Amino acid sequence: MYTHSIDLTIDENQVFEMPDLYPLREGKEVPAQYGLTGVFSRDYVVLGYPVRNGRGEVVADTLIVSSVSDLSNTIEDIYGRIGLCLLMAIVVGFILIYILSLTISKPLRQMNEVAKKISGGDFDKRVAVKGRDEVSQLADSLNNMAESLDLQETKRREFIANISHDLRSPLTSIRGFIQAIKDGDAPPSKINRYLDIVLDEAGRLSKLTDDIVDLSQIEARQIILEKSVFDINRLIRDTAFSFETQISHKKLNIGLGFADSLNYVNADYDKIRRVIYNLLDNAIKFTSEDGSIIIETSSENGKVWVTVRDNGVGISAEAQKHIFDRFYKADASRGLDKSGNGLGLSIVREFTRVHGYAVTLVSSPGKGSAFTFALDPGEI
Repeated sequence: MYTHSIDLTIDENQVFEMPDLYPLREGKEVPAQYGLTGVFSRDYVVLGYPVRNGRGEVVADTLIVSSVSDLSNTIEDIYGRIGLCLLMAIVVGFILIYILSLTISKPLRQMNEVAKKISGGDFDKRVAVKGRDEVSQLADSLNNMAESLDLQETKRREFIANISHDLRSPLTSIRGFIQAIKDGDAPPSKINRYLDIVLDEAGRLSKLTDDIVDLSQIEARQIILEKSVFDINRLIRDTAFSFETQISHKKLNIGLGFADSLNYVNADYDKIRRVIYNLLDNAIKFTSEDGSIIIETSSENGKVWVTVRDNGVGISAEAQKHIFDRFYKADASRGLDKSGNGLGLSIVREFTRVHGYAVTLVSSPGKGSAFTFALDPGEI
């Protein structure tokens, strides 16, 4: 067992006992203390540590002595360096925050200006988008909204122009023919012809009015279904008969292919009549003289399917992406659809959607088109 005593030899003949360091005899540390009895005054800080070998035995003792003034200076120097680092960090932080605020506030101010322009009806303004952060994504969303509003505004203006023309043209015609009949300027042999024209123009006005009413309901999401059970085949037959004049004028061949059994459906009669009317009206417009239109019904997978097929001009793949959009009229159709307002197929889509089934389209240019939708069957 290693034993030892702590002595401080000043010279060969003088030995001082140091009780303050006695813990080192037991291999313990001497915590920091001011001064050392008989050796250092309280102006010094003394620490003692035992030194051990690899086996854990104490082989020596180490004393660390430093003046209080030196320690104070060192601590003050450390505090000064820490304070300087904190000051530099604060300055750098403020600079970074300022730069970051500029990068965020500048596009936000731009977006605010663009939003004000959009709210005032100017949909041509855009925000310059840089990067992929959240602010850039917000700017991109604002640009998309502005583009969509611009497109809707363009379509709205076209719609108003079309509506104005569609209203003015039949009203002028009706007024002219009625005035001629009233004034006695119409030959007796042509009075019936004039009255037929008046009835046709009144029908155009009635259809236009129905489209506008349906559009308002669609816009307000207030489409209310009044379902009943009825024979879909009979409805198709009656609707096709209402186009007798147009069909005869273009010498079209109309085929009705119904399922063997009566196909009763549970749906809103008036809205499905509008769907079939619009699809048949669309097929007649875009089918050339002596062309063919076929309307079929079938039962499959617990549903009643209705298809309106023609061998007309067909629809391009690009136009099919927008064919059900409101106010949309394909370029190829402008020469054929003189009276259309671009709402017919949009109404078809919405009315079939509220019945739970989407209308589908299969078409290619020069080979005609086929529109198909489904309804729930009904029992009588």
